[in-house]
Amino acid sequence: VRSVPWLRIGPFELSGSRTKKEISLWVQRASSFDGISEYLSEILSEGKIKDASKLISHYPQALENVIDMMADPEEKINVRLGVGVIIEEMAETEAFRAVIPRLLDYLSHNDARIRGDACHYLSLTKDPVFIPKIEKLLADDSEEVREIAQDSLDELRS
Repeated sequence: VRSVPWLRIGPFELSGSRTKKEISLWVQRASSFDGISEYLSEILSEGKIKDASKLISHYPQALENVIDMMADPEEKINVRLGVGVIIEEMAETEAFRAVIPRLLDYLSHNDARIRGDACHYLSLTKDPVFIPKIEKLLADDSEEVREIAQDSLDELRS
């Protein structure tokens, strides 16, 4: 029987062999907003959505990091997909309500992808209070955003 080294540093659970330098870096990251984003990015890039969900269940404020990652144009596609899964899981929860103002801000972002993602994720809350905000996107410059807005409105009105 073989076992994999495991270590908890603050909110992080690290598995696998780590150098002293890496451990020192994770100790520094444990107390910062950016550190939580880096941890989430690492585990989501490895497809460890359950680990990310576990972190968020213990530290709901990490949802702020998830929303920022959604809007990061440099983020890897597999991380963005993981972010989508997490938001789908959390969208109807009370904890998610804390990050809705950030999603509302992203409805007017310069990047059409970010506007579209924010619109879609707001529809996952199933809260019709967002209908007026989403209706404004029906006049967006981007055809894709307009389509997402219409789909989101259809979902919220059903």
